[in-house]
Amino acid sequence: MDPRRSQLPPPPGLVRQMENDAQWLKENGFGTPEDGFRRVLNGYKPPVQEQPRMGRNGEASRSRLEPGQIPAQQSQRSAPKTTTSANAFGSSHTNTFGSSHKQAATQEDSLFIPDTRQTGIPPNPAWHEDINLSDRAMKDAMKDLNKGSLNQAKQKLLSLKDCIDRCEKDYKGRVPAPELIKKLREDVHIAEVQLTVNKYLCRKTRIFDNGLARIFAGQYRVKYPWDLQEDSRQLYTRWAAQIFEVDLLRGIITGKEKDRNADRIDPNWPKESCKYYGQGNLVIGQWWPTQLCTVRDGAHGAAQGGIYGEKDKGAYSVVISGNVYDDVDNGNEVWYSGTESKDNKPTGATERLFETCTTIKQPVRVIRSCRGDKKNPYHPEMGLRYDGLYDVVEFRCVKPETALYKFRLVRQQKQFPIRYEDNEARRPTAQEIDAYLKLRERGCA
Repeated sequence: MDPRRSQLPPPPGLVRQMENDAQWLKENGFGTPEDGFRRVLNGYKPPVQEQPRMGRNGEASRSRLEPGQIPAQQSQRSAPKTTTSANAFGSSHTNTFGSSHKQAATQEDSLFIPDTRQTGIPPNPAWHEDINLSDRAMKDAMKDLNKGSLNQAKQKLLSLKDCIDRCEKDYKGRVPAPELIKKLREDVHIAEVQLTVNKYLCRKTRIFDNGLARIFAGQYRVKYPWDLQEDSRQLYTRWAAQIFEVDLLRGIITGKEKDRNADRIDPNWPKESCKYYGQGNLVIGQWWPTQLCTVRDGAHGAAQGGIYGEKDKGAYSVVISGNVYDDVDNGNEVWYSGTESKDNKPTGATERLFETCTTIKQPVRVIRSCRGDKKNPYHPEMGLRYDGLYDVVEFRCVKPETALYKFRLVRQQKQFPIRYEDNEARRPTAQEIDAYLKLRERGCA
C-alpha cells in the first residue's frame, strides 16, 4: 500500500470500518486505538473474527464475520433490495415500449437494479399502438406524409426496410453482402441526424417492430455487425420516446458566449435522470456535441465537472478530458485523476470515487471528450463519446498537499469494443461530423 495515503484523512466511507478494525487491534494486544487506527491506515488487515449465534437446538454456533461487518440479520434490513423492475430511477412510469412497472421501495434501492436489455422484438410503444389508421387525425396526417421532407423520409424508411427484407431472404445465418451492410449503416446514420419524421410516419411505415428492431433483436438469424445493431437500437430508443428532432442541440437553449458556458437545458424538455448505475439506455459509441447534451440524455450529471455522483452512493459517471490533469489513458485501462483541493482534504468529487472503489463496487460510465491529448487515439476527434462501463479498482495519492489522487479504471469485459478505430464502426459517424461542423458555422459548438 502506498504510504502516502496515511498523510491524508481516509475517505468518509472507510472511517467506520477502520474504527472497528482499530478497536479489534486494541482488544487483541496491539496498543491504543490510535495505534491500531494508524496500523489500519497503513494497510494492516485484522484476521477474520468469529461471532457466536444461536443454532436451532439452542446451542451457540459460529459464523465468520470480517471486522466491522454487519451481522446477517442487520444486513438484510439495511442492504439495498433487488427488484425485478426495469425502472432505473424508482418511480412508477410507463417506459418507451409501453410496459408499466411498479414503484420501487426507495430511490436508493432502485439504483442497485442491474441494467437488462430486452431480447427479441420489443413491444411497440404505447403511443404507437394508440394510433388508429382509420382515425381522422391519421387521415389528415397522411396528406402531409406525401409532401416535402416527410415524403422523402418515408421513402428512406421504406428503402431501409426493403434492405432488411433482402438480408433476411438471402442471408439467413450469414453476414449480409458488404454493399447491403454499407447501405443499412448509411440509412441508419442519416436517420439519426438528418431524417425528419413524426409519430404518424413511424406508425404508417411500421419502422419499429417491422423495421429497426429486426436489426438488433436477433430473431431473424441474420448476422448484422454489432455496431449496426447498437446504432439501430439508439435510433429506435429515441424515436420510441417521441424525440424526433434531429438538431444535435435539441432541448438546449444556447447562449451568446462562444465557450458554451451560458447554454442550459430547456426547462420544458423531458428530464432524464443521471442517478443510476450501469449503462441504462445508452449504447457503446453514443456521441454528443457538448457535455451539456450528455446531461440532457441522462449519461452524465454535470455540465462541466468530470466526476458525477452522490454522497454515500459513489460515482455514476466520469468524463475523461485530460485538459487539466495528467490522466494516463490506455483505452481499456485508465489512471484517472480526482480533483485537487485547496488543502490536504479530498474534494467531494474525489470522495465519490473513493466510495465507488472501496464500498459501492459499482462500475462507472466512462465518457471520453475530444479535449484531451490529441495524439491519444482513444479520444473522439470532436464532441464526447460513451465508451462503456469501468470498474474503479485502486487509487494512489500523487500530490498530498492538494489531496490529488489517481484512480485506476479497468473496462469491464463482455462489452463491445471502444469505437475509436478508423473503420465503419467509428463514432462520431461521417453524418455526425458533418452536422457538428454546421453547428460550428453557427457558432454553437
